[in-house]
Amino acid sequence: MATDQLISAGTFTLLGPGGHLAHVAHVGERRPIVVLPPDGTRQQQWEVRPESGTYTLRNVATGYYLGHDDDPNEPAMRIMGSKQPYRWRTGQGPDEDPNTYLLSPDASNDRLVLTHSLLRLYPLHAAILPSSRYHDPEWSFRPI
Repeated sequence: MATDQLISAGTFTLLGPGGHLAHVAHVGERRPIVVLPPDGTRQQQWEVRPESGTYTLRNVATGYYLGHDDDPNEPAMRIMGSKQPYRWRTGQGPDEDPNTYLLSPDASNDRLVLTHSLLRLYPLHAAILPSSRYHDPEWSFRPI
């Protein structure tokens, strides 16, 4: 993973491949992180806070953090969001675009990245999986 890049504090949408945005869905008590086309809702807005080379992303509508409560060194095919702050590192992606980033759990030692789930679910779920040239989506932060 390349060195961290500066993302300022603020409110952003998190744009992934295909122009889809990270979104917190409501499924009973659960809050899965899904990837949907832009819809203008607060579920697609994230408060970004940088701290010592890492970042937390808290959903504006729900207060849940982008991340999960399981072992940060274990892949997760679906992430449900966390009530606790979850720290991410940024790194340069394979296309070396300075405006897009790979996101890795800060506590992970296993080169895991935020990506799309390999499960065939609709809507598409976000996952934390090992880095691979086949599924290393880069994310961009668009200010609100």
